[in-house]
Amino acid sequence: MTKSAYDIHLTTVETAEKFQPALWTNPLFMTEAAKVYDLEPKLLLAYKGEFLAAALPIYEKRRIGSVSLVINPSSYYQELQIWHQEETPAPRRLLDELQITSAMALYLKAHYRNIAFNLTPGQVDVRGFTWNGFKALPFYTFTHQLDQELSPIRDEREKLRRAEARGYQWHKGLDVEAFLTLNEALEQRKNRAIVLHPQRMRGYIENLHAAGLLRQYNVSREGVIKSSNLLLTDGGEEAFTILRASDRAEMRYGVSAWHTQQLINDLKTQHRMLDLCGGNTPDVARFKAALGLQLKVFYRITN
Repeated sequence: MTKSAYDIHLTTVETAEKFQPALWTNPLFMTEAAKVYDLEPKLLLAYKGEFLAAALPIYEKRRIGSVSLVINPSSYYQELQIWHQEETPAPRRLLDELQITSAMALYLKAHYRNIAFNLTPGQVDVRGFTWNGFKALPFYTFTHQLDQELSPIRDEREKLRRAEARGYQWHKGLDVEAFLTLNEALEQRKNRAIVLHPQRMRGYIENLHAAGLLRQYNVSREGVIKSSNLLLTDGGEEAFTILRASDRAEMRYGVSAWHTQQLINDLKTQHRMLDLCGGNTPDVARFKAALGLQLKVFYRITN
């Protein structure tokens, strides 16, 4: 076997101070996201000599006698950041990226029994993983270019008209208890086991909000929050709506569609792209498609 030009190192998240982290590799974000599900955040780094070429955020789940890499719902994606030396031509960059993912795949196979992580929609070349025995499972999300208007189908336009007549108020502001209450009701009516530990989730929201990495956007009626949305951003071009919960009684009046419309209008001058983080269940996929959002694929890497 030919020796890889890249050396792979597993490190703590504090190593991110050596480079410009993205949202998903931000050490504070990773630490808070890991706490929600009692995971251990790590960074997998690829070096070519002294040059740091790539960083992949991963989350370890420790059980008696084994350590696995698992999906962390509090970090919707795990972005593989790759850097190239300035003089590297485009064809060489493509080959380098293939070598990086191949080297990471071999390292992961050698050190973990069970492996799962979600790449971002921008990471489309997964050959380095699949050629080394991994599976790349397609998952879906919906996005919206914020310089464009929504183009909902007729049913959703009617919901938006009903919502306007309902007298909703739009506001940004932290109200953790309101979000947690709405989210618990959502989990119950979908018959899902409530996996969000309230105290851990409260810390996640409050600490990321204090760090400027999380915002809460709300829809109220008569002074009561009826729909609440958590949005992640590091101030870059993209923003991510990781969780939303709405009052069931208000759904017939179009509260969720109106919430999406107002969020897009609010973010137009702040970001280029909004990722609504989800499209993998029929009801969610239909709702987002009906609003005129754009479908995108991302890959879940598993062994």
